[in-house]
Amino acid sequence: MITVPQPNKKIVDEYFDIVKVELTNQLEKVSEKGYREGTVKVLPDELESSFLKRISNEKLLKLIVTSLPEDLPIVIAKFQSYSPTITSRTDSLNRFLHRVFVKRIYDVTKKFDKHKFVNYHENSTCSYCNRNYIFSLSKNSKLKPEIDHFYPKDKYPFLALSFYNLIPSCQTCNGIGGKHNRDPLTKGIVSPYLVDDKDFEFDYILKPYRDSSPLYGLDVKLFLKKKVRGNNKAFKLNKLYKKHSDHLIDLIVKSKLEYHKKYRASLKSYKGIKFKDSEIDRMIVGNYTELEDLHKRPLSKMYRDISIKLGLIKV
Repeated sequence: MITVPQPNKKIVDEYFDIVKVELTNQLEKVSEKGYREGTVKVLPDELESSFLKRISNEKLLKLIVTSLPEDLPIVIAKFQSYSPTITSRTDSLNRFLHRVFVKRIYDVTKKFDKHKFVNYHENSTCSYCNRNYIFSLSKNSKLKPEIDHFYPKDKYPFLALSFYNLIPSCQTCNGIGGKHNRDPLTKGIVSPYLVDDKDFEFDYILKPYRDSSPLYGLDVKLFLKKKVRGNNKAFKLNKLYKKHSDHLIDLIVKSKLEYHKKYRASLKSYKGIKFKDSEIDRMIVGNYTELEDLHKRPLSKMYRDISIKLGLIKV
């Protein structure tokens, strides 16, 4: 829906320096001693042990953990070239990787600080839907958004700690009825890091008044004129945004009353404070409208698209 602002390289490198120590230790332990499944001890064979030791190399670990969003399919292909069945939960090597990356690190609070990870990001709203805030509070408050594994951790356990595979999101989008374990490679879902503003575009249909009150008499239909099909299907975007028609009505009424022209002129001539055009747009519309700010407030992408169509703002 909206593009996730990419953290700078320094942050990603800092993250890698934190996780690489535990990853190296766990890969070496499992490669030598295996793991316990209940009362049964599971040991890797010679080839599996060799593979686990090989990827504990710092250069390879950095490739896995810090690869850019567009390069993650390449990492997947490299793993599959070693073992075509490595993405199957019945595959022995998949289970070893799942034990290391997921069970022993990602799922362990003391080893993977989810609050700290979320705070590496600037976005305040869910990048999949742009409908919900995803604020995080301190560890003690135990309040944080969901973290979606864009490439599901059960199928791709080796990406369970990859920085750009972990997407802070809302519970709706990451839940069973949302993306959940859907595989982007087979479902045509595009990473929010790679989504372009032009990939999604809102539009509306306005029907005649039903009664005298414009706020209650307008009959409107909000829909996505342009969309990434895989994302729309996974996150139910068209269906969910129909629930937000009241926001659309507010914008339409403002445009019909030409409220924005008077308010803009008033703010332009206001003495003592000089407002930027983008700040005036925000006050008129009631939401952010600059592309680089859309992650700051829910529904901002919809507000921007509709406000442009209504002539409330110009770009």
